[in-house]
Amino acid sequence: MDLQDIGAIGEAIGGIAVIFTLLYLALQIKQNTVAMHSTTSRETVRNFAGTIAWLGTSPSNASVFHRGLFQFDSLNSDEQTHFQLMLTNVFLNADVAYRDWNAGILGDQEWGQILSTLRFYFSLSAGPWAWNRSVVFLSKDFRDFIEEEFPVAETNNT
Repeated sequence: MDLQDIGAIGEAIGGIAVIFTLLYLALQIKQNTVAMHSTTSRETVRNFAGTIAWLGTSPSNASVFHRGLFQFDSLNSDEQTHFQLMLTNVFLNADVAYRDWNAGILGDQEWGQILSTLRFYFSLSAGPWAWNRSVVFLSKDFRDFIEEEFPVAETNNT
């Protein structure tokens, strides 16, 4: 065996090592992607659960939210502001989730649940009312998406 044969064997071993390295990197990237999706989903649920928990921290919060959704006209001016801020929080959380969904790091199932929640809010007269007072805080991409998805949400603030 001469030096040229030893060099050929070394190249073959090096090529195999490169293939194993690439396979290992692909596996690591896949595992990282799965972990990132899981973390994003958990954080999205945590944000929405935090809003729900906050609404339940006092009978006053729960009452304003419930009346805002179903008996909006019964709210006084301060309660309307309180209610609007509650839904702005929901819209802000949904805006972040929308960006994560668009980036491919939030699953379709999680995004579908958020969309169902928004669909419910926009089916009530208070949803579009609060939306029109919240849009200034939201990203243009999210506003455009919502206004296409829910024509009742159209506003002149774009």
